[in-house]
Amino acid sequence: MHSEPSLWDILGNLDEFGIQHWDKAPIHRRGARSFDPASIITLRELDRLVSSRHANIRLLDGGAYLDDGIHRERGLRRSDERTWLSDPAALVARFRAGATMVMPSAHEIWAPIARLTGELARLLAAQVGATLFVSPPDSVTDWHADGGHLFVLHLYGSKLWLLDSDDAETRARTNHLPAIAVGPGDVLYVPKGFHHRVQGGEGPAVHVSFYSSGATYGDLLKSALANQIDHLAAASLGRNPLNPNWGTQSRAAWTATLRELLDALHHEMSDMHQTIPDLDADSFAPARVRPPNAAAGQECEFLEAYEAFATEGRQLKESR
Repeated sequence: MHSEPSLWDILGNLDEFGIQHWDKAPIHRRGARSFDPASIITLRELDRLVSSRHANIRLLDGGAYLDDGIHRERGLRRSDERTWLSDPAALVARFRAGATMVMPSAHEIWAPIARLTGELARLLAAQVGATLFVSPPDSVTDWHADGGHLFVLHLYGSKLWLLDSDDAETRARTNHLPAIAVGPGDVLYVPKGFHHRVQGGEGPAVHVSFYSSGATYGDLLKSALANQIDHLAAASLGRNPLNPNWGTQSRAAWTATLRELLDALHHEMSDMHQTIPDLDADSFAPARVRPPNAAAGQECEFLEAYEAFATEGRQLKESR
């Protein structure tokens, strides 16, 4: 009996991916012809999510988030964003006017996205989150770089991604940057800190961005060294002031203690170097995904607005 293939299988051999692409270069893999975005979320299910007054949705327009007060009001617990009450009519109106709807922590509200998030978290041995984007036609997110690694799964419509590892000054002098057109089922990996610009097509589009900072060997080394320093310094170095006015005898005694600390750290690093290949990555950076909540509200005008955009896009394409 064969298990159902994962969407993350298109990343290929993970060992090769880690060497050739992780933190170095983007990768784009086309989706399979059999990919069905409805297996992740249907447009009608999106409509029900948007219509839920408790949906945590933000509006992105022109590369900047709009004031949340435009489309929602605080609930009973003012310190908790998740108790804010959303206004579906205001969300749809802004969507019609060109704003992108952004659903943070989508893995906490939708089971299929939670499953994909968990699979990727286990592959990366790191914590992973997901954000759902619903964009109107011709939406633009201008040049920026994210603080984590992105794995973008495109669901509906199409978008154009421009990617560049250099800074804004270099981009200003360059007019021929590589552009990647993504469609349903495509997966795009964007390394941490890689600059990118995203432009929508003639119709609406939906994609999920899975993000992870990923634990590094540097993180492990810092953690181990910090623990060792705390342990060794507690007995003596933590109480000895670094004072150049102390006499030679006192300074000599403290210098000897410092050498003891450095020797211990040297041995610690040697031990770590030998044990790194045998580390249990799951115990070091466990994946934490909250159980999803698939509750949604009644249907609203979002589906009507989305389908109207899609129809206009098809008509425009046919007229050319």
